[in-house]
Amino acid sequence: MDFLHGEIPCKYAYDENLSAALCELPFGNKAFALDILLPDNGIDFNKFVANLSDKEWDAITSNLREVEEEYVIIPKFDFTYSGDSTILATLKELGIVDAFGAKADFSGISESATYVSDVIHKARIKMDEKGAEAAAVTVIGAKEYAAPLNEFFADHPFVFAIRETSTKAILFLGTFRGI
Repeated sequence: MDFLHGEIPCKYAYDENLSAALCELPFGNKAFALDILLPDNGIDFNKFVANLSDKEWDAITSNLREVEEEYVIIPKFDFTYSGDSTILATLKELGIVDAFGAKADFSGISESATYVSDVIHKARIKMDEKGAEAAAVTVIGAKEYAAPLNEFFADHPFVFAIRETSTKAILFLGTFRGI
């Protein structure tokens, strides 16, 4: 397994109830962040993920604090999701319904009666020595220096998210189990 490593100013939090650490790595202009939620060694990762709630996620992200420099070690990865099925039903459950039927109004883009017939989601997140890419968003790559006292070593499965920082809206969410 190839790892990326470097001394990076970032945000960090540890939650005793979760038995997990969170490292937030800034993207470009800091409007976005890559979060890596790393459970303690020995935690059953499947149970950890199954029991992770939005309230716990909010709690640990609310406790993030600036760390002048953290030595971050994370694996290189290339995660691609291409759903085999439509997400139309999910969008309707979320309350987006008018676009999919007779009430649809796309008069600004089409003269004929138009509606959305299907929605398929695809996503790709790639982390390598050049930085991270997620859709059209790119993070700043890490530079390598001498190791400081603090170290965040993602050497076992973790949860990752790409989030808009001002609203904390999660844009991408996944797990890395490749170690």
